[in-house]
Amino acid sequence: EMPQRGKELGFEELSANKTAKELFANHKPGEKVAIISRFGDKVDEYIQALESIRGLKARYIEDQTGNEDFCFLVKAQKEIIKTTMSSFSWWAGVLGDAKKVRVYTVDSKETRGRGVVQWTQNVKNANISYSPPELEEKFSFEFYKAD
Repeated sequence: EMPQRGKELGFEELSANKTAKELFANHKPGEKVAIISRFGDKVDEYIQALESIRGLKARYIEDQTGNEDFCFLVKAQKEIIKTTMSSFSWWAGVLGDAKKVRVYTVDSKETRGRGVVQWTQNVKNANISYSPPELEEKFSFEFYKAD
């Protein structure tokens, strides 16, 4: 979970329980999930929730450089789930092999105040000409209420 200063800037993530219950609701028990994060001290909470609530096989990809993390994301095959504010994973989604990139925004006082919610709604509803056109099918935009 994002430290308070990050939240104030619009970088907000869902809690571990809400991540497991809502964000990963479409995942079936036994599916594999890999987590990349700059906040390693918080990851265990997410792994525990994904495993106990959803029955997923979650692991934390750690001790890699930023370049290695980026390459890992680019090579993801099935899906990348990312926050709106992460340009790092935006680019991995655009350039990478994942069939689906789910971009989520936490709807909170902080993200509304920073314009993150409105920006995401604008992108979601915009009549964007994607090039190549497959990118339009690849990206989806989701909103979740803050805890």
